[in-house]
Amino acid sequence: MATWDIRFDAGIYSVQNYRYERLCDAVAYARLLASRQAVSTFQDHQS
Repeated sequence: MATWDIRFDAGIYSVQNYRYERLCDAVAYARLLASRQAVSTFQDHQS
């Protein structure tokens, strides 16, 4: 969870400001954010 910066408190997983009851949903969202950032970084280097 630390790799994806996922927090767990009172039975709720959170990624940034989004809250999830299931870890798999939090991981899916964290992976989406990471892929978006990677694409953005790649595009910045292409300019």
